[in-house]
Amino acid sequence: MEVPSRSSLADFLAVAALGFLVFGPGFAWLAARSRPYETFSDVLWSTGVWSGLLFGVAVGLVSAFLLKPRPSSFTIESPEALRSRLERALSRTRHVIQQDAGNEILLRPARRPPLPILKEATVLLRISGNQVTIIGTRSIASRLKRSLTTP
Repeated sequence: MEVPSRSSLADFLAVAALGFLVFGPGFAWLAARSRPYETFSDVLWSTGVWSGLLFGVAVGLVSAFLLKPRPSSFTIESPEALRSRLERALSRTRHVIQQDAGNEILLRPARRPPLPILKEATVLLRISGNQVTIIGTRSIASRLKRSLTTP
């Protein structure tokens, strides 16, 4: 079982486009409100487009880096204890079990992502003896690890 592959380029483009659409008009609106003699369209073309590109690209690069799946390992007492803690942790992390193949558990988000272009943030748990490896995005893997290790 493998974590579905993510395209960093697709993540970058989706978040950069959203950042451009939010930051460009947002900064232009703020600048137009502070300059009474300039219209929104004047400010949008002189400032808003460039600020949208600048912040959209920066937010897109950071998001693409953070959405890349990474492995994280920790030790457990027993696989049975992990499975009992997993049931409680899933409600806190808002994930559900998509596939359970003994020593490998594939989790998916309970809700759809905010942008349809972004793929679901699936998480793979690999259990081998008293060692668990979580493969997923940094934020989800750390939240799940914290939920599984705290009593």
